[in-house]
Amino acid sequence: MSIRTIKLPIKIDSEESENKILALQKMYNSAVKFAYNRLFENKELKMSELNDMQQDMNNCEIGSWLLSCSRKEAKQIIEAQADIAKQIVFGGKKLFFLRNKLKINKSEFQEKKLLPLYSIGEQNQNSNRLFQITSSSSILFKPDRHTKIYLQLPKLRGNLAKDLEKLQFLQGTLPISYKLSKTHIYISFENNVLYQMDYQKVENRVLSIDLNPNYLGWSVIDWKGEDEFTIIDKGLISIKDINDKHFALNKLKDVSPEDKRRVYLNNKRNHEVVHIADFLVNTAKHYGCQIFSMEDLNMKSNDKQMGRRYNSLVNNLWNRNLMVNQIVKRCNLNCISVSRVAATFSSFMGNLVYRDFNLPDAVLSSIEIGRRGFEFHNQYVTKKRNKKNNIIFNSSPFSLKKISQSLEELGFSEIWSDLRGLYYLLKTRKFRYRVQLEEVPVVCSVFDTRKLIRFNKYL
Repeated sequence: MSIRTIKLPIKIDSEESENKILALQKMYNSAVKFAYNRLFENKELKMSELNDMQQDMNNCEIGSWLLSCSRKEAKQIIEAQADIAKQIVFGGKKLFFLRNKLKINKSEFQEKKLLPLYSIGEQNQNSNRLFQITSSSSILFKPDRHTKIYLQLPKLRGNLAKDLEKLQFLQGTLPISYKLSKTHIYISFENNVLYQMDYQKVENRVLSIDLNPNYLGWSVIDWKGEDEFTIIDKGLISIKDINDKHFALNKLKDVSPEDKRRVYLNNKRNHEVVHIADFLVNTAKHYGCQIFSMEDLNMKSNDKQMGRRYNSLVNNLWNRNLMVNQIVKRCNLNCISVSRVAATFSSFMGNLVYRDFNLPDAVLSSIEIGRRGFEFHNQYVTKKRNKKNNIIFNSSPFSLKKISQSLEELGFSEIWSDLRGLYYLLKTRKFRYRVQLEEVPVVCSVFDTRKLIRFNKYL
């Protein structure tokens, strides 16, 4: 579940309303601090017991709902500082030290350290008991049955205005929590719900990727079974240009790690990785993909026994964690199920089973990773398919036939008994079965950063 919080400046309709909010804020803070102190003294204290204690507080007329929210906020603060033995300083240490140094006066200190009013959202209470979005420029605050305060919002940019309009439309269908101070309002909600309104997902449509240091292969496929599928789109993304410039820089003398050119290339690579992740998830949204499938890579930095350049490329330059984190974050926001599947033998299976599609190694591997994601999602997540030992090795008649045809085409005639044995036999013989990029006709002949390479062969 992904919670998003929007912070917006507000204008209050009158001085009387402003004073009302400030008075409520002060009383609410007294309730939070009271609850916090009781819970700090006795962490086993029940909420019902704390409620009874709060009823005896003087000059705290904020209503039962805000009192309930104050108890929950105090409990959240206690849970957040579970490993800290000392009580916290409300308002923060920085503000406390400013006051000690007399850089702010007492009234400023007391106002700045106030927590905003907190009203927790409830679906069955029109999303929130005390707040209601009336338009993309106004929010109604109802602290009691006799008081209505309209909070005016600034002119919002396109996406924020659209999101607020969606929230207004969805009021009553999801909980929306609010925090309010004299100057700002904070709106918190499940971000996934907004994206669910934007597109419909196609069942068992999978976008899958094969991660590599230089090239990333991707494919969008409708899977009907382990051997029955339709390729919707496919492509290759290259960051080889940046990596080549890095190695060219290494050949120069007196180039330190702090050299501006090296720093630029590192920043450029990170920047492009974020944009690639954004492109991939937007592509999944465009095609209505239900599943995003990728390898579950857990690689340690070590000697790969393939030379210094390869070690540097895989151990130092490959930003796979950044790529994966960006993809997972965006998929969660868009309610796309992420399947992390085993990476072992994916190139071996992809290049032999799907070889006749005339696509390069990384794209063929992405098809195999998509099949694994489809099988894993349906066998273990939705449980719509019976469990089979076919996620890593697909030993169906269709798969074995395609592998035999590929081996015959490549001129490999040795006898093999099972797929695992075949893999190690090919590895021992140093037999090249991967489809090289230069063997494939492409629309885009210039492999530059963020150039999306698409293929002539229509499937």
